[in-house]
Amino acid sequence: MHSQNAPVIELDKVNVLMDEYLILEDISFTVESGRFVGIIGPNGAGKTTLLKVILGLVTPTSGEVRLFDAKPEATLKKGHYIGYVPQRIDLDRDLPFSVMDVILMGRVGAIGPLKWFSRKDRADAEKNLRLVELQQCANRPIGELSGGELQRVMIARALSCGSPKMLILDEPTVGVDITHQYAFYELLARLRTDLGLTVLVVTHEVGIISKYADQMICLNRTMHLHCNLAEAMRDHGFDEAARCAFEQMFGIERGQN
Repeated sequence: MHSQNAPVIELDKVNVLMDEYLILEDISFTVESGRFVGIIGPNGAGKTTLLKVILGLVTPTSGEVRLFDAKPEATLKKGHYIGYVPQRIDLDRDLPFSVMDVILMGRVGAIGPLKWFSRKDRADAEKNLRLVELQQCANRPIGELSGGELQRVMIARALSCGSPKMLILDEPTVGVDITHQYAFYELLARLRTDLGLTVLVVTHEVGIISKYADQMICLNRTMHLHCNLAEAMRDHGFDEAARCAFEQMFGIERGQN
């Protein structure tokens, strides 16, 4: 059982080399339980690879990764601690699935394939639909949903994998308009509080995520900035540090507009 403030993610000098190309270089950071963490950086910065390292889907060339104080593979085998919403939803929206069908798919990993869903499985799915404020959509075909509604369904599915302690989302609001982006992050903030979750989000929406995250990781192969925003805002040197980090990360030279 992890207490609040116990580390749930620990990376120490992690490097990832693929096809002789250095994807991640010397990445070290710790995420404590209950944090809302934003991971930002340009395309090709290694953000999705970093998530795969945390999830045990990519093995580092060197360095150490701990997830809930164990190797990621061991953590994922012994319990459904992680709810994951991928960048691309591999779901054919022309198939005759209802919203409830899709959410129940999240239970397959826990109960095993070719098994009937129990009454409790269905009750939990209904509860998670209420948590994402889509209870009225349970029987709607998945193909009728907007992009924002579909992402909420995917959160409900991620929550249905068991009793996750952490939600990991990879660019969850791509293609969603600005109003619904804010609504989506408000939902994540509420779920974090109500369920005691740690939330990790990869995003390009720097302005929005900075309003919700209390910890930011700026990544472009290596890590240019890792800070607790509440503490950093009290530090008079933060503006300059952040400006330098963004200039390095996005290749901006001083004096350019």
